[in-house]
Amino acid sequence: GRAPAMGTTSVVLYTSSMCAMMKQKADISKTRQLLQAKKVDFTELDVASDAQARQAMASASGRKTLPQVHVNGKDIGDSDAIQEMEDFGELDAVLRGETPQPPPVAAD
Repeated sequence: GRAPAMGTTSVVLYTSSMCAMMKQKADISKTRQLLQAKKVDFTELDVASDAQARQAMASASGRKTLPQVHVNGKDIGDSDAIQEMEDFGELDAVLRGETPQPPPVAAD
């Protein structure tokens, strides 16, 4: 594929239509709903039927667990990590391909 034009961010959601585990199914639909709620323009790839996508996903992230969200080809984490970013208000920046400002570190 060709590289996206400047100013556009590519967001890919990797899912599987063949997952047997309930938790994985739930994580996939939760992550999909979150992206839809963000009104983010994303491509969903079903790695169950697309070996090339599965390979690209695994080589980019080094893991095979689903779902995965890749922004500009970089894995941003599993569904729990993504939910955490949302809770901290960082997800919008991440989905735009920006680095969110880290929260202030509490002194212990």
